[in-house]
Amino acid sequence: MTVRSDRLSSVQSVGLAIIGAVLAGALVHSWYTGHPEEWSDFDQIWLGARALTQGLNPYVTVPKEFPWPLLYPLPAVLFGLPLAALPVDFARVAFAMFTGGLCTWAVLRRRSHAWPLLLSGPFVYALARGQWSPLFVVGMLYPALSGVVAAKPSSGLALLAYRPNRALFIGAAILVAVSLALLPRWPLDWLSQLSGNRHIVPVVTLPFGVVLLLALIKWRLPEGRVFGALIVVPQTVAMYELLPLMLIPRTLRQSLVLALAWDVVFFGSHPRGAWVPATVPDPFVPSSWPVLLLAGYLPALVLLLRDRAQKPLGQGTGGERAE
Repeated sequence: MTVRSDRLSSVQSVGLAIIGAVLAGALVHSWYTGHPEEWSDFDQIWLGARALTQGLNPYVTVPKEFPWPLLYPLPAVLFGLPLAALPVDFARVAFAMFTGGLCTWAVLRRRSHAWPLLLSGPFVYALARGQWSPLFVVGMLYPALSGVVAAKPSSGLALLAYRPNRALFIGAAILVAVSLALLPRWPLDWLSQLSGNRHIVPVVTLPFGVVLLLALIKWRLPEGRVFGALIVVPQTVAMYELLPLMLIPRTLRQSLVLALAWDVVFFGSHPRGAWVPATVPDPFVPSSWPVLLLAGYLPALVLLLRDRAQKPLGQGTGGERAE
């Protein structure tokens, strides 16, 4: 079986990315207009950025206005600085347009056959919740943009596992250096707020999650390493964490199958609202875990294990491969 890139032209990909950005913004506006009581994960980034612009410590101010402490490292807050002056409703929309449009462009340029996954439930949910996983996909496809790993180093390790490169370390180092210049003690403040958050666990520790370790059979492939990294690092066990696995399909048919399976995850999980500390079960096994395992991770694992390729080809043209 041969996989061709079939990449769109620059004009086509940019045009579709603009459409994707507009749709992402409309989605987020509709999502929170219809449910004003909900909050976005991006809200704490926005709150932290506003605190920085006022000379305050985000790790002190955010917990006063948000249900959770600030669980992100300060480099994540830097991404919110350009939006800090906007009302939170507009900031959410702007962040969704940026992440949705950029991810759409990167996928269409480097993995155009994976476009169905841009319409899947987990991708929609990632945009709605203001999550970082769309940017991780961008970083995997365009190493020069992979410094975003510093914003969420747990799940962001998927970028390092996919294909380590100098650009990743340089970009992350720049973000960390700027953040230390703004708030030298932030690493201590951040680490102090991570303890006691039992909703952040490795997927492999959940019931039957150990079966996902079969992905390590394909550790020679970038996608196999990403799969292995995602299941062993602590995460929030939400469907948006699946997105780096959207690079596993090799054909349009495989992408359609995986997108349909991931839609089952979306509709089977009833994704409304979000965790707050008082609602986290102990021990933590989210009610959505069975459908997330069966329709989210396992279909991606099957596609990965069926892949007979032994090494990536064409790295100079965006990692497109033939098998």
